[in-house]
Amino acid sequence: DGMRLASGSFDNSIRVWDAITGLLLRAIDDAHGRHVRRVQFSPTDSRRLASVGYDGTLKQWDVDSGEMIRSIEGRDFAVFSPDGRTIAT
Repeated sequence: DGMRLASGSFDNSIRVWDAITGLLLRAIDDAHGRHVRRVQFSPTDSRRLASVGYDGTLKQWDVDSGEMIRSIEGRDFAVFSPDGRTIAT
């Protein structure tokens, strides 16, 4: 929806920011076992976020709660489908 930005970091965390004010909305510490290499919001639901870490895991997050929805091992890339229903790896 263009209202939030997400960043992944070398400290293994994910941060979600208000795109207008720059305020930090959510910090997910220790999101991955190693650096976070990619983050992407679902194109249809800005409450869902996918991340991939250098630890080889794909994780899906509920941004509002900071809770992990699922984790899949052995992945180094992920992208949401245009309808937001599928994550390709």
